[in-house]
Amino acid sequence: MTDVHLNIVIDPDAGVCPGVRRALKMVEVNLAKDILVAVGDVIHNKREINRLAELGLDTVDQNKVSDKTGLNRLKNKKAFIRSHGVAPELRALLESSASEIIDGTCGNVKKVQKLIEQFDKDGYQILVVGKANHPEVIGLIGHCVCNAVVLEEKNDLKKVRREKSVLLAQTTVSPEKFSRFRQSVIEQIPDVKVIDTTCPYIQKRRQKLVRFCHTVDVVLMVGGRQSSNTGILYELCQKVNSRSYRLESEDDIDMFWFRDGDTVGITGSASTPEWQLKKIADFIRSPFKGSK
Repeated sequence: MTDVHLNIVIDPDAGVCPGVRRALKMVEVNLAKDILVAVGDVIHNKREINRLAELGLDTVDQNKVSDKTGLNRLKNKKAFIRSHGVAPELRALLESSASEIIDGTCGNVKKVQKLIEQFDKDGYQILVVGKANHPEVIGLIGHCVCNAVVLEEKNDLKKVRREKSVLLAQTTVSPEKFSRFRQSVIEQIPDVKVIDTTCPYIQKRRQKLVRFCHTVDVVLMVGGRQSSNTGILYELCQKVNSRSYRLESEDDIDMFWFRDGDTVGITGSASTPEWQLKKIADFIRSPFKGSK
């Protein structure tokens, strides 16, 4: 395929979201002067996690912080709370062991946490559209004294009680998913209070991504396999451009995806740093002497 000529374009609007960018900067600044232990992966991106580990970042499984081994790893060290945030109970554990808490919780996530606390105090049933096992959602519902209901699948609607309720969202949930659950909940509880807490940045990012997908022949969505946002944006790419592919690294690339003369668009999710997009572009260019 050495005679194939490609035009390589990196999405100018791609790159990590402001919340993740802030968290990564906080990690790098603190690593330059002290030992830092992250509570859970700072970003759902294996390549970026490996880069941070090489800089000295230690990471402890969020689910194991409460056991003796986890607490010992945090003892007298700085603990980093990632952008997803944590529940008050976990924060208290960190404060009891770590020398200092470096809080990288996204500002939008903090707003949702405060909303949940307030509505919970006011006696509302808390309904959250999102993934039940996602760290952000685990942190959100941890701000409830009463049990919250996470709406991930249609069957979860059976758990909703017909009482005073408020409907919110995991910040990275797709607008379409939130809209579907909003309609279903309104049918069950007509006077439910609805607050769309999906991230404005991600909503705008989706609009720009649609336009980008229309301008290229092939779309490469780069992101971590565990990244919820990567999966959501990849589905959006597929709807707009059938020749869209999801990958985590250059090892996932199949050169038979490309045809002579193709314009290949490289993009990423909210957890994909720009350096990864450039690395993919360089890899694709290498076997095609005529690629730009």
